[in-house]
Amino acid sequence: MNKSPIEEEFDLRKQHQKLLKKNCQKEIEDFVKCATGRTFSVTWKCRSENKTMKDCLTKAADEISEWQIRSEYNKAKQESFIGKQDEKK
Repeated sequence: MNKSPIEEEFDLRKQHQKLLKKNCQKEIEDFVKCATGRTFSVTWKCRSENKTMKDCLTKAADEISEWQIRSEYNKAKQESFIGKQDEKK
């Protein structure tokens, strides 16, 4: 089944976000622990945890390029296409 370009875009972004979350799992968990059970007070009570989490996600986003993921995806897609063409011969 072929995916539409919109579905492919969604999958690529989802994959990128999954990698970012994996790299910053501890920081995210620390923020969630702090934020659990709070409403408005999250803003000031969890400020340091939020900053740590954001810094980690920003650093991870710099290291894990979304374009790198796209490139790998397109390469795999091309190899799959070439493989299918070879099977037809």
